[in-house]
Amino acid sequence: MRVRVWTRAGWPLVDLVVAAALMTGCGSDNGEPPPTPPTPPTASRAFVHVLSPPATSQWWSAVDRYSFEVTAPAGTLRLLASQERPLARRIAADPSGRFLFIASTGGQDDLRAYAFNPASGEWTTVSNASLSNRDDVSDPAYPVALGANESRVLLSRGYEFGSDAFAVDRDTGAFSLLPWGFESWSDYAWFVLPPASPFVYADYGGQGIVVLSSQQGQLTFNSAVQTAGDHGRAFDAAYTAGCLVATFRTGVTAAGAVSGGIVSYVADAATGRLAQAGTVDGLVAWHVAGAARRVAVTTSTQLLTFELNGSCRMTSGAVADIRGPTQDDYYAGSLAFHPSGDFLYVDQPDGLHNYMLLGDHALRPLETIAGVHGRVVAAPPPS
Repeated sequence: MRVRVWTRAGWPLVDLVVAAALMTGCGSDNGEPPPTPPTPPTASRAFVHVLSPPATSQWWSAVDRYSFEVTAPAGTLRLLASQERPLARRIAADPSGRFLFIASTGGQDDLRAYAFNPASGEWTTVSNASLSNRDDVSDPAYPVALGANESRVLLSRGYEFGSDAFAVDRDTGAFSLLPWGFESWSDYAWFVLPPASPFVYADYGGQGIVVLSSQQGQLTFNSAVQTAGDHGRAFDAAYTAGCLVATFRTGVTAAGAVSGGIVSYVADAATGRLAQAGTVDGLVAWHVAGAARRVAVTTSTQLLTFELNGSCRMTSGAVADIRGPTQDDYYAGSLAFHPSGDFLYVDQPDGLHNYMLLGDHALRPLETIAGVHGRVVAAPPPS
């Protein structure tokens, strides 16, 4: 194609020969404009909390706790406060954003509730309870009727001493022990408590998922399903929009490598029962997070996202290379979604990584908070 460029006096200055392909490369082959890139999401105000082991001590002996504000609309993180918390093991955020819960070990063996101040980032102790099992704390995320008060259940599990269940007062954060209505297993890897649901989902021994329901102020056995795994255990699970997604293991290869995947279920809102929807094989997923029909998992080398349809079937999304969990650094790779599902916070050894999820299934790195890594949770502004 010949293009003639004219001077202001009207005389041709130079003739340019331009390849037709270059001229048409600005649009599609049929002359239509190129696709519009996805509009980046805007962030609403929220908070991210991290239990981070200091570099000079082992993670189970002392940790630093950090609270960040998610700034709107950019989605970057602003540090509000940090403080050392001795002997802390696990952290959970109340879905209202008002309370944070920490389980401690190493002789302290207690569960503490903190009121969170969104202006200063400070935590104030409002309740504590002794633990019989010294290991874990799950998200307090569903209402259950206990007498005249509507409370939320918080559970803690242990390798040797069984599991405790507590009711948490919605207004004060105060604990009261909740009795089990059956002989509970002693080795849960995780609990998932869906919002606004009277059901609890828990791993038992890596062999399946048990469904518990709340009746007359106690937890009772509801049903159970087998997962695809028969080796090791399911390390994590997440719930979003009526779907439960859990990790599983399928065995050890001849070379000694562990194989596995993730499995999704439809969680019946009326009965709590699970119906398998789909699986993704060929990955050893450690940590899982979910929000707004999105799921993200970490392996030892990758961060992967999936979209869930109305039937809880998974569609692959974005993939990013990371340095995730290993047998020697299990808690690396902890992750949490912004409540909107549009931002993702991922622990890595060099710090806390903040990602934006774009509409074309792409991950856009926003920032890395150097030196901050560990257990990660996210919560909306207190309500």
